[in-house]
Amino acid sequence: PPPIGAQDGKWAAGAPRLYVYELPGRFGSWLQAGSHGWWQDMDLWGEDVVIHRRALRSAYRVLDPEQADYFLVPVHVSSGMWQLNWGFRDLLPTGVRVHEAALQYIKESGPFWSRKGGADHLWVFGHDQGAWRIRAKLPELEASIFINVFGAAEAQRGGHRHGHDIVCPPVLYSGVPAGLLNHHGRQRIANPPLAFFQGKLNLHIPYEYSFGIRQGLYKAHRTSGAILVREGHEANRERYFELMSASKFCVAAAGFGFSTRVYESAAAGCVPLIMMDGVESAYEELLPYSSFAL
Repeated sequence: PPPIGAQDGKWAAGAPRLYVYELPGRFGSWLQAGSHGWWQDMDLWGEDVVIHRRALRSAYRVLDPEQADYFLVPVHVSSGMWQLNWGFRDLLPTGVRVHEAALQYIKESGPFWSRKGGADHLWVFGHDQGAWRIRAKLPELEASIFINVFGAAEAQRGGHRHGHDIVCPPVLYSGVPAGLLNHHGRQRIANPPLAFFQGKLNLHIPYEYSFGIRQGLYKAHRTSGAILVREGHEANRERYFELMSASKFCVAAAGFGFSTRVYESAAAGCVPLIMMDGVESAYEELLPYSSFAL
């Protein structure tokens, strides 16, 4: 396949060049053995694998680390979240030790980490709460750039540093993009709601989960005809797509971390109502969120 990002086979002027470390299999490919690539079906946190694969095909990848501006450290955290107990909400001690080992490996394999104290090194953390507490657990990564899905700072149980780290969109569950974009093949529903939300509510933990937003929304509008609030959406995903595609507004309220509905709503042609105060969304400094979201 052609390189990703290639423009007539040439680099864009001034574009940064990326070197991708070749780590031993225990940090990546071996983790897929026996798992049947489970992250493709349970892939909200699979950004590490996707970014790694795309970086290998990038037009801006260089094979000589001396030519690189940035370095990607491709640890496949998502492949060890469940089977190896690395943690899905944030990085557990087992996952911390793996990252310590990866850091030790790249420090021993060349001088590039010490050249800038890791400030030009990229690490991907696709956890539900992004890079929460990772710098405290791994102080040597203090200066590194984190790519994660949850653009919240420590005060909001995140680990994102505005202007330093990068917020990327989540990898939606398999089949979700096709389902959301299937506007022409879907029968329109009668009397669609003005606004729609369907997902976890966790009414029994109103302050720990969703900053209390989803629970408050349900209590205020559970009997409203214009604003439809429902619990869960796994049982009938097609109905979920129908309601989202038919509604004018779709609520994107945080869960334990970010809300995938920011991205699902936009794909479905529904205006996302983003309810995550102080939480940076993906590529916010580049995308015109004010033109398609509220």
